[in-house]
Amino acid sequence: MWHRIIPSLAPHFHLICPDLRGYGDSEKPPSAPDHSTYSKRTMAADMAEVMTELPFIWLVFRFPP
Repeated sequence: MWHRIIPSLAPHFHLICPDLRGYGDSEKPPSAPDHSTYSKRTMAADMAEVMTELPFIWLVFRFPP
């Protein structure tokens, strides 16, 4: 879904575009009976793990509720 915006961002930012588990070319682990394997919490934890392994300073923006 990012294929249209990445070319505009790439000249200005260092982009990292990982696939979520089960999407694109990523591995597709078998689903658990409660579907927790593909829950938003689990996929967010995957992305957090990826970010901790990369040598970048992460900026977090908090928007008003």
